[in-house]
Amino acid sequence: MRADNRITALALIFLSGAVGHAEPRRHLVSPSEAERAVLEKKLDPALMPTGASHRNIDPKQIFKLVGPHDTEELTLAAVDFDVPNPNAGVTRHTCGIYVVPARGAAYFLDGSLDEAIPVQCRKVVSIRLVSKDAESAEIMFVGEASLASHSWRQEYFLRRAEDGSYKLTADYKDAH
Repeated sequence: MRADNRITALALIFLSGAVGHAEPRRHLVSPSEAERAVLEKKLDPALMPTGASHRNIDPKQIFKLVGPHDTEELTLAAVDFDVPNPNAGVTRHTCGIYVVPARGAAYFLDGSLDEAIPVQCRKVVSIRLVSKDAESAEIMFVGEASLASHSWRQEYFLRRAEDGSYKLTADYKDAH
């Protein structure tokens, strides 16, 4: 066997062994049209923020979180709302994520997290998986956030809690 053929053979053996022992990972995939229709039926209007009048689900921002061995864990759907603000007498706009677990009830995570900071999440721009390890998933979505004086892109993080639900956090460093 020639030297370059032996090197190629060794490389192929190494690569096939590395692929066979790869860590199980999580990933985001787009659902089929049928899966999307089932999802929309699960999104009960009662999940909307109190008083919300408008719900806009972006079909390009719906993803399934698929775990190790291709098991579906949950579905995420970016959504935005018009919500009356009783304190100011005007409508505010908010955005967030519907979380639909494979088992259990759906819930909504509002991008306007802190009432003390009047940040409005206007639209979900992107959703991506930050941590893909087999133990937990950390999902980030970027939203267009604003105060009365300026706008910026805000990073929000969905982190899995001990009870299996996801909690939303954000560092409003640009809001001050």
